[in-house]
Amino acid sequence: MSGYYLHVPHPTERGRLTVRDLLLSQMPFAFGQSKWSDKIFPDTCVFCLETLGPSSPYRLLPCDHVFHLPCIDRWLCGEDASCPICRQQFYHLRGPRMVYIAHPSGNSSHHHELADIRDKFHTLGVWFGTITRP
Repeated sequence: MSGYYLHVPHPTERGRLTVRDLLLSQMPFAFGQSKWSDKIFPDTCVFCLETLGPSSPYRLLPCDHVFHLPCIDRWLCGEDASCPICRQQFYHLRGPRMVYIAHPSGNSSHHHELADIRDKFHTLGVWFGTITRP
């Protein structure tokens, strides 16, 4: 059956963050280098190659790497929720999201994926008390 379903990503499941995930993660950011005097700041952004200075916007990742704020946010939300340098994964920061599942066309792997998503949705309903156990 086609429709929207609640998907709860497993903490090790590869993927990107949503903007909401990024905001809720509370990864620190700063405008300028004075906030983190003990960190190593890049002279040039590894993504956009812009020359960075003492007043540039930065984000500090949980792995202690510092990046140009707009570029690392684009990476985390558009490519992968991991550090582009050390590859430490931040998949655990992803929250539940609604996904659209189209009607499967006879492919059994799609049926298994759909059943898995329905099971996760049912489990969340039981946790929050909106669905009773069978």
